[in-house]
Amino acid sequence: EKLGMYINLALAVDTTNSELAKALDTVENIESNTAYENTMLIEFLKQVKDIDKLVENSPVLKEHSFFITEKVNMSSHTLSPQQEEIIAKMKTTGSNMWEKLWDQISSTLEVDYNGKKEPLSVVRNLAYSDDPDVRKNAYKAELEAYKKIDMSSAFCLNGIKGQVITTSNNYSSPLEQTLADSRIDSTILNAMFSAIDKKLPALRKYFIKKSQYLGGSGSLAFYDLFAPVGKEDLKYTLEEAKAFVLKCFYKFSKDLGDFATYAFDNQWIDLMPKKGKVGGAFCETIHSIKE
Repeated sequence: EKLGMYINLALAVDTTNSELAKALDTVENIESNTAYENTMLIEFLKQVKDIDKLVENSPVLKEHSFFITEKVNMSSHTLSPQQEEIIAKMKTTGSNMWEKLWDQISSTLEVDYNGKKEPLSVVRNLAYSDDPDVRKNAYKAELEAYKKIDMSSAFCLNGIKGQVITTSNNYSSPLEQTLADSRIDSTILNAMFSAIDKKLPALRKYFIKKSQYLGGSGSLAFYDLFAPVGKEDLKYTLEEAKAFVLKCFYKFSKDLGDFATYAFDNQWIDLMPKKGKVGGAFCETIHSIKE
């Protein structure tokens, strides 16, 4: 798990690294070989009588109660060990491979903008420009660039979702499986959407005002979604941005400030856009090294 996470993090900043891609295939094949034993464990736990009482009376089992309980809860949706093993092995050349392809084609996509070829992430960042023409032209160039990979992207999404539909047939729907994997239920999901629905009028009101502020008619163009407002010139060097983050974090909490300092000092953060880097932002928790 630790090795797989390291390789995935390294590939996230350079999807073109063929040695890392080869190493990931090796690790994923090893991981797929554990599916049989994992299912056998679930089958075993399902047969244990009074498991809650056993866990409660054992300090060792109690320490791992969350893991044990989750495995027991999964038992009603688990297929036979042989079937789970086949699915795990097929995944390495199925949805996992489609996902890698998607990361590769989207991270290496070049956008024709202002007579130059720019990485997609660079052109996307122009959505924050204070120049309306830059925002609009960058958006159009981005959409035009997607035509180069639209067929490949469709194959990727269909491959991934096709597998989900096939392998989730021991759940009532793919959504139920997603909720279970996310450790929530439909009640929680509906509560989240209800909270969003309640606040949407305020958000829409803001977007109408923003459109008017930018000289529009009240219908905000998508390429103006992230347009800056206000007159202050907020441009930072990387060092200034880092200092600003640390100042705000320390003002709130010393622990949070120390954590951010540690992240900066240990090069956890890859800041600048470049070709081969996967778009978006994410954090990775690595339990095996307590980080």
